Amino acid sequence: MRAKTLAVLAFAALLSSGNLYAKKAAKDAPLPEYQVGITGLYVVPDREAPEVTVSKTEPGSPAAGKFQADDEILAVNGTKLALPDSRVQLGDAITAAEAADGKMTFTVKRGDSTLQVSIAIPMLGAYSKTWPVDCPKTRKIVDAAAAQAVERFKSGSLRLPARDACLSLLFLLSTAKAEHVQAAKEAVGAYLSSGGKTGSHTWNNGFLSIALGEYYLRTGEKPVLGVLKAIVDDSYERMTCGGWGHWNYPNPGYTRSGLVNAAGGPLFVGMVLARECGVPISDASFRKNLKYFYRFAGFGGVPYGDQRPGGGAATNGKSGMAGVGFSLLPDKCYQMAAQQYGVEQADSAFGFEGGHTGNMTNVLWRGLCAVHVPEDMQDHYRKHMDSLRWYYELCRHPRGGWQMLPTKAGEQRYATGEWGMCIALTYTAPWRTLRITGAPPTKFSKVKPVGEVMPKAPEFLTPRHAEGYKDSDFQDLETIVMTLKWDARNPFYKQSKNPGEPLVQREPSEKLPPIEYIARHMRHYNPVVRAQAACAIGYYGDAAIGEIDKALRSTDARVRRAGLEGLSGYHTFFMQQSPFTYTHAGIEKVVPLLVGILQNPRSDMWEIDGALWAISNAAPETIAKHLPLLTKFLKDDEWWVHSAAMVAISEAGTLAAPAMGELFEYFGRTSHVCARNDAVDYLRKLVNVDKVVLSPAVRRQALAVLGEDLVDLNDRERSYVRRGSGYYDAGNGRVLSMFGPEELGTIADKINEFLARVGDPSISINSQESYQNFSWVLTGDKWGNAGLISTIEKADAATRAKLMPGLKALLAGGLDKMFTGKGKGKAQVEVIGKMKQTVAKMVADYEEAHGPVRPYPPKKWTGFDRILHGKGADDLPDPQAVTD
Repeated sequence: MRAKTLAVLAFAALLSSGNLYAKKAAKDAPLPEYQVGITGLYVVPDREAPEVTVSKTEPGSPAAGKFQADDEILAVNGTKLALPDSRVQLGDAITAAEAADGKMTFTVKRGDSTLQVSIAIPMLGAYSKTWPVDCPKTRKIVDAAAAQAVERFKSGSLRLPARDACLSLLFLLSTAKAEHVQAAKEAVGAYLSSGGKTGSHTWNNGFLSIALGEYYLRTGEKPVLGVLKAIVDDSYERMTCGGWGHWNYPNPGYTRSGLVNAAGGPLFVGMVLARECGVPISDASFRKNLKYFYRFAGFGGVPYGDQRPGGGAATNGKSGMAGVGFSLLPDKCYQMAAQQYGVEQADSAFGFEGGHTGNMTNVLWRGLCAVHVPEDMQDHYRKHMDSLRWYYELCRHPRGGWQMLPTKAGEQRYATGEWGMCIALTYTAPWRTLRITGAPPTKFSKVKPVGEVMPKAPEFLTPRHAEGYKDSDFQDLETIVMTLKWDARNPFYKQSKNPGEPLVQREPSEKLPPIEYIARHMRHYNPVVRAQAACAIGYYGDAAIGEIDKALRSTDARVRRAGLEGLSGYHTFFMQQSPFTYTHAGIEKVVPLLVGILQNPRSDMWEIDGALWAISNAAPETIAKHLPLLTKFLKDDEWWVHSAAMVAISEAGTLAAPAMGELFEYFGRTSHVCARNDAVDYLRKLVNVDKVVLSPAVRRQALAVLGEDLVDLNDRERSYVRRGSGYYDAGNGRVLSMFGPEELGTIADKINEFLARVGDPSISINSQESYQNFSWVLTGDKWGNAGLISTIEKADAATRAKLMPGLKALLAGGLDKMFTGKGKGKAQVEVIGKMKQTVAKMVADYEEAHGPVRPYPPKKWTGFDRILHGKGADDLPDPQAVTD
């Protein structure tokens, strides 16, 4: 079975669970200070002890003049600070004091003395049982923060279209007070009068489109529609495979897809709002974007990019973004998806600080999405808010408003006042005054159904447990996740360099939960729990087959899917598998059930995907027997499915020979970079490792496909070509390298066309990604590709003669215009320079012996290639018409 190294799996565990931080303090470095709410006290926590050390106090605050730097706080109001998180006691003490006499007494160690230090904070009263709803204390806090936001807009310290200004605008609208709405109008007016400019920045445009969408639906002021239209047009021009990257056009080599859902999620919400505002939107584009996010609903957390659904309960707010977007659509399926994600986000409050680069998106989108829990499950929302109350209290700044704390791991990026609006919106979200938090459509809304963009078994959108289980049958989500922690992201067994060696536990003292416990959790409502249970049961190997069989026979698609994952345990980020201990004989017992799922036309896409991964663990002879069935899925619309089919077929090894022609055809027609990357790996495995013999007919067919793929740009995602031209060609080169030098002569015209296009000086290829990718194609890479030029060098004289026109055209100057800056590109410039010398000598030697070579003639390059030199796209194929 396939598996990544432990180091890679550890990285992916952090990334997919939302617990990866951009930077972490050294073990011996102090953690950053945080404020103790409105007290004005700032403290520095200890890494291993509950006590905190005073760093400073805010002038004019209740704590001013009461403490000294380096005072060590041991307790508050008689309650000792305690691990695992002493912030809880400090936050709870503020709540209690404001509800009583406002007095807070700290037990402080100062030098060799222990003393009591008392301060008085304002008495705002107690939170109501339904806070932030119907709560006078909440209203006071919100009004004070809104007044501060109004002043910041007036002073110019907040200006649209900055993200913090967008959040503050949303907050002012959410208070529903006339004076705050008027302040929002003035802020928008100032932005429009300055030109109302937008750019091509996914993060900025996402928050701006949400703010302006909500603003129009509240006020009906049409001037903002022009800005929204500009954002819509820009966004769908840059959209790739239904999602978006970090900033401009996505880099196809980044995170397997170049897509970053933390950035694209808010833009998705903005597009739904823009549609409701009546902004003209291509229905095809909107549906493609909606499908991209809808695929994840009910299967797990929205991942980092276009991987399969991510693991971990928090997902850094990405699931919350999707849930909010679905909540705006009237169709029942999307309303159910919003409720599903609402419950998931509410239940995952224990992971509120997890997040790549920090917790801004986590805090913001959990608060906005959790309000969408079903009406009869409001206890989930109540528990969520009450469990995080201490944190929100500590974030209340002594000068008003909120300021998020640095994370417990030490990330400080969002510990500033402008991001406090993430918490502000959490306070007003249950008031349901914004469309994104459940307000009804306004008189300016144009709400219309979309229709389901893909079939999905309704069970996946049900936030109830399967097969009759109820909440009392399970522990809380945090306990479950910790108990079922053995999965593909954190393997129970160590990886062995020698496949023949027995597997060894990573932690000898760790014990797997009983099979009965694990199997019960394959019926849990939460897809993350089901996935982790499925992965955990797989470590029992053949002993688990009985429970797997029961799961596969369930009438609930969610349980069947869990059973399928229990057979494969693939990793959600890299799509690799856990080192399970099933024997082929054990797998054989459930193969008829797997085949039944694949043959059933009503099977959900996620069942098909799971069955393909599961059957890949069967004996090669069994897989080979079902090749006609498996190859059918190479033409599926969803890349997850057709890539899983490629995986399953490749596990037949030498017995996959009858399907090799279809596999090469599949590689040539798929445009999704993730699928192409996987196809490259598995084709090379079959040919170079398994030594599958290709018949002459298949070799000719494969070369013809590769030649056409090398030059045909029309089936490629236009955004990828803009951002990383050559990425497709790099993968093609790795497959092409499996063939002998003389065989290149059979596709000489295609290779010549490719070389001439790269060498065309009229095409501006000046990005680092382009230079890197073309360097790999031409000069080789560390993944076993010798490089096109080196291969041509080794060809016989007749083959080289056929390729001389392309080599001559390659020297025309296009390479000289590529990236020449600092960094990694500098080394590639040197590599390309040496390669050009080799090509020049090859051409010169040939011309000396045979006379002048006529370069392959320049031509009007077709497809997306024209975009590389700034041509308009009006006469090009619709980018949204491109499919996998």
